[in-house]
Amino acid sequence: YYDHVDEKPTFKGGDMDKFDTWFRNRVSTLQFCDSMEATVTFIVDTEGKVNDLEIKTYSNSHLKMLEQRIRKIPAWTPGMQNAEAVNTFVTYKYIYLNFLQKTPCGGFIV
Repeated sequence: YYDHVDEKPTFKGGDMDKFDTWFRNRVSTLQFCDSMEATVTFIVDTEGKVNDLEIKTYSNSHLKMLEQRIRKIPAWTPGMQNAEAVNTFVTYKYIYLNFLQKTPCGGFIV
């Protein structure tokens, strides 16, 4: 796979901002009890399919929730190198800042 290509893979006709919007819409209904950061990596193959999806985060509970929501990423337009579709490595970083603090009884303190 390639890290750097002549033309990066595109998501639904757009750049990483389009993927960011799709990702945030998929996880927006999750209620994390604290702030979190996750790094999502995958390979977009020559047909635009997503393979080798990995999510790295410091919390296993966050990991399970994220995996359930984003397991099936729609197809991309593959990256191009020398006018040929190539397998391309993609990294996406997601940061969620929660300004509410969860109490032991499940309520929130502002």
